[in-house]
Amino acid sequence: MMSQILAVHHVALLVNDLQRAREFYEGVLGLVPDSARPVLGVDGVWYSLGAVQIHLLCLPAVHGELPPPKMKQRSRPPVPPHSFPSPLSGREGNEISLRESNVEPEAAVARLEHGGRARHLALLVTDWEGLRSCLTQNRITYTLSQSGRHALFCRDPDANVLELIAVTAGPL
Repeated sequence: MMSQILAVHHVALLVNDLQRAREFYEGVLGLVPDSARPVLGVDGVWYSLGAVQIHLLCLPAVHGELPPPKMKQRSRPPVPPHSFPSPLSGREGNEISLRESNVEPEAAVARLEHGGRARHLALLVTDWEGLRSCLTQNRITYTLSQSGRHALFCRDPDANVLELIAVTAGPL
């Protein structure tokens, strides 16, 4: 079966302080909010970049608040757990279920100085040198891509990693 996935529609990033996040995304990166965002049960803002959007979602504080009510789910058949071969090939129980593992992938990469190996959103930029200058003026730490391309990695105020790539950076 061929994939029915056509393109990326949007990326959602979690933020703690929406105003602080907006100052970064709008003030530093120059993005413009999309007024088409409907009223939702969570505060946030959308930015449209061509056919792709960035959704910033500000989740309520968890300290001292009641959890949101559980929504009723439609009855669906159970989804089988995804399994991958274990490095213990040839031994009994050689599959690891993602549902059963307690692996937290962010634990190893959450605070790496260079974000290239962390989950990240990659954005193409037209004025890469101007953006570098703006990041420096705003005291936002970044690291250059280890590939040698005109690309850099920085974190937003909530530690979400962004890769900013010059449009003329060559093959991606």
